Amino acid sequence: MNKNTKNPLFDVGRMAPFSRESEYSIIGSIFHTRNTIHEAMSLVDYSDFFTSEGRNTFKAMVNLREKDSPIDVISVSEELKNLDLLEKMGGDSTVECD
Repeated sequence: MNKNTKNPLFDVGRMAPFSRESEYSIIGSIFHTRNTIHEAMSLVDYSDFFTSEGRNTFKAMVNLREKDSPIDVISVSEELKNLDLLEKMGGDSTVECD
């Protein structure tokens, strides 16, 4: 391929592939299984999340882990509130985990 030819795989104007379900699976597994945060932190960074909800929730979870605080719906909601992100994300219902 010639240098001047656009490669469609690297076209900045295109949206990168993502899976909202995968993001929710990671976050849900952290809520449901103690110490999953360690494995998740070794594999992904909050910037790997495409949705702002996923990115912010994971960031709050990492912050809690770094403070050695429990990671549960209430703690994550409080951390998001402290970061002034909870209301921007839609409130407490955004953090609920089934």
